[in-house]
Amino acid sequence: MPDIVGDIKRMKIRGARQIALESLTHLKRFSEKNGFGHRFEDECRRLISARPTAAMPYNVIHEVMKNKSPEKIDELLSRIEHSIEDISKTGKKLFKKKTVVITHCHSHEAISLLIASKRKISKVYVTETRPRMQGIETARDLSKHIPTYFIVDSASGYYMPEVDMLIIGADALRREGVVNKIGTLMMAMTAGGFGKPVYVVSDTMKIDRRRKIIIEKRDCDELCSIKNVKIENPAFDVTPWKYVTAVITERGIFSPKAVKRMIG
Repeated sequence: MPDIVGDIKRMKIRGARQIALESLTHLKRFSEKNGFGHRFEDECRRLISARPTAAMPYNVIHEVMKNKSPEKIDELLSRIEHSIEDISKTGKKLFKKKTVVITHCHSHEAISLLIASKRKISKVYVTETRPRMQGIETARDLSKHIPTYFIVDSASGYYMPEVDMLIIGADALRREGVVNKIGTLMMAMTAGGFGKPVYVVSDTMKIDRRRKIIIEKRDCDELCSIKNVKIENPAFDVTPWKYVTAVITERGIFSPKAVKRMIG
């Protein structure tokens, strides 16, 4: 059986939505071979530990642990697959003719929305998203449909006066804010400084009710090695809700206050 946990940790499988889908598919195969006993529960915990920051994998795996059945796994897979279409339909109304967008990192939900709205978008600026350069994949996906410009992360302020909105994905929606790829907070604050709306595109299955969240810190080899210098490499940051205009979900477009009510 493939080493899915290793693939998640090495970022061969990336993005909260994709990790959730791959994890569910893996658990279905695992249960067919090993059943739903202790080994299954151990495998669930292994998967959760592979990407502890992301809420969607955590939520769907816990749903399966509460209702251990192939039917539950299939139900969750179907729900995730269809929700991205609903998110795109919901969010299209926010775009006006010749909208200029800036986006950060690689979000399947955000990319799907932008492609669905391509007739109203004149260009998209895509940040490189250091240090793993996930923006390259985003730029490749979008360039097939929309005029796409690839920029370094630190150039986002330079281009912000030109754009109409910042579109970002999410790894978790928490009471304290939106957890997303490192650099999101900086971009949201910059957008706010220029009076540009910040829209988060997210499945409601990323609502995170955990008491605490672990912000992953990745290997310093992703950056560099400097003698006598400690390298810090956090993978995510938290953008407070005051910097967010609205959240586009499969259930509708919600204000930060409404999302916080959902979280409870």
